[in-house]
Amino acid sequence: MEATGTSGHLYLPAGTRTVVRCGVTAVVVLTGLFFGSAVLKPTAASATAPVLSAQGSELLLDGQPANLVGVNARSLAADAGVTSACASPNTDAQVTGVIDSIPPGAVVRFEAFQGGYATNPNTGSLDFSGIDRVFAAAEARGVLLIPVLANQWGQCDDGQQKSIDWFTGGFATLASHVLANAAGVPTPTLSYQSYVQAFVARYRNSPALAMYEPIGEPGASGYAPGHQPPSTTGRGTTGIR
Repeated sequence: MEATGTSGHLYLPAGTRTVVRCGVTAVVVLTGLFFGSAVLKPTAASATAPVLSAQGSELLLDGQPANLVGVNARSLAADAGVTSACASPNTDAQVTGVIDSIPPGAVVRFEAFQGGYATNPNTGSLDFSGIDRVFAAAEARGVLLIPVLANQWGQCDDGQQKSIDWFTGGFATLASHVLANAAGVPTPTLSYQSYVQAFVARYRNSPALAMYEPIGEPGASGYAPGHQPPSTTGRGTTGIR
């Protein structure tokens, strides 16, 4: 499991603000204000979760200006028997070890791609067990999470490098099983857009959820230099609230 600093990634807090990286628009939505009955089963011992919110262009943690720090634990959700072999599985002790290694209020960024981490390779069905485990550990310790919902390059996701066609409508269709099989991951059962909606419905009320990263390292191949991405590129994240 790889853990690195998160300084190489750009996030902006707000309900519908955008982040532009590599010439393509991606929507990042702050969710720290959504509370209520969490989807996950309550843990035996739960730390007090810090409240992440936004005021204008500033992030606030428990009402105070926040400069978030944390780690990039890419394959933290990998779980033997329920996630793809594209990432080395972690034991319960390894997952809690990563979460325990950082203080409450710090952030863990991790991959939550559909093909590699949310599709059971034995049944071919949607299975959030590995991601559930990460959320449960973070909730119990007051740690914040940034799940990455897709991979620009396709590895451990759907095998598909995201092109201009994908960003302008392909996100709403199922990925080819040929590409997924070639990448060594189960064929996704949902389009990217539908997966985002299912993911949000499951985790939006978790106190551990800091924000979503819709696509890791987005950049649509096929754009001419200086091209302005169309406004429709944000449609793939419809449902993130």
